[in-house]
Amino acid sequence: MPTRRAGESSRCGWRCRASATRLLSIALLVLCTGASAAAHDLSISQSRVTVKGSTATVRLSIDLMAFAGVDANADARVSHEELERSIERVFALVKQHYQVTAGGPARRITLDRYELADEHGVDLDLRYAFDGDVRRVEVTSTLDSLAGPSHQHVVSVDGGEQMQRAVLSANSRTAAFDGGGSTVGQVITGMLAAAGVTVLLAYRILSGRSRARPRAAAK
Repeated sequence: MPTRRAGESSRCGWRCRASATRLLSIALLVLCTGASAAAHDLSISQSRVTVKGSTATVRLSIDLMAFAGVDANADARVSHEELERSIERVFALVKQHYQVTAGGPARRITLDRYELADEHGVDLDLRYAFDGDVRRVEVTSTLDSLAGPSHQHVVSVDGGEQMQRAVLSANSRTAAFDGGGSTVGQVITGMLAAAGVTVLLAYRILSGRSRARPRAAAK
């Protein structure tokens, strides 16, 4: 069976697109008033935080159109060359507007890997090193100041025993997670988080494109 080369457009049959459309419709109903903004990928980003010992690793997915000047030729697509020229600035802005702390700031933040997703998205693999074992994680997002006031960030934290979720926005920018179980508020935001992830997943399926090419970068 042939494999898809990096940069080659993926294909999705009508059944796949129909399923994605149903997923998107369900997610929109769950998100209610916030759904119209979340239907475009610029209005939603997501991260998954995995805690192990004194390290938190993060997969952050965000639309590069949130970063002014990355799309240098203004064609609504970000090429590999445009990303290469901009990655240091993107990393600096991410460190400024997306923070993972554990009772205090990380002593070192490293960008381990990055890759393009769809026409103008990026997946960033970040590593946060702390002085001691992480018992409690605080995640703060001010990404709305880059992407717009309607922007929502869906964060999931895996502490080894259970997954906890929250949705961060201009009205609620920080969430705390620990091993003590989810609060009622976390359950509610977790429902919104699941819907938000579904919206982003459905959008990517419907777009029918993936132009990922992995890159590695140090701090």
